[in-house]
Amino acid sequence: MFKPMMIVLTVLALPALAGAASVEQQSQARPAGPANVRMAQACWYAIMACSPSRSEANRWSSSHGVGRVINTSSDEFPNFTPGYYCVVEGPMSQSEAQSTARSYRGISPTSYAKSGC
Repeated sequence: MFKPMMIVLTVLALPALAGAASVEQQSQARPAGPANVRMAQACWYAIMACSPSRSEANRWSSSHGVGRVINTSSDEFPNFTPGYYCVVEGPMSQSEAQSTARSYRGISPTSYAKSGC
């Protein structure tokens, strides 16, 4: 009775163990991020400006010397409204994104923090 139960438990545990190994391999392949932020926490962005025009977003970023332009229609940002190009800093933790957004209110009064995933 004990041996069949161990086989069942082993079979049930294999997918979980394989997933853990996969996550471990992925985390080792990633470059070091800010202060050990887990990936689930690091999908927040400070949003400075958004436009339906990529060139307008690029112009804003260049003129202020901050951020990078992302395409919100990308599958990489499922929580963003599609159809815009936004000037962002991130990804980072929620508290870092909120703090960063506040720090840019001098040049972008409407800056805010948003989860991208």
